[in-house]
Amino acid sequence: MSNEKGCKFCQRDGLPVLPVRPAIMEKGDALPALSGSITVPVTAEGGADYTARLLRQGFLYIWAERSQRWINYYATGDGYFYPLPEDGIVPPRVESGDITPCITRPDELATASLVTLPGKARRNR
Repeated sequence: MSNEKGCKFCQRDGLPVLPVRPAIMEKGDALPALSGSITVPVTAEGGADYTARLLRQGFLYIWAERSQRWINYYATGDGYFYPLPEDGIVPPRVESGDITPCITRPDELATASLVTLPGKARRNR
């Protein structure tokens, strides 16, 4: 685990956002249903409904309109986001799970579960 103060999992600048994906659930589950203002490609029928779930392991690319550049993240299997350099290469120790957020610091885990969009928000630590 990374015990370095200021590791890339917890040092973020900008507006924090929790990226989610639509997922099917059974109606009546204890999960909240997606808002009607969010459109999904296929209407849920019968005993099904849509909810929001964390992204799966993989990549998340965000286009920053103002700076005209891509912001790249690697989503770990545990639901954490690691900011990547512009070339999008995942450090091998992050991909293997050798480097993770510090589990003894809940604030770091919360920050690592978010991505940040460019803006004038205060620095997250």
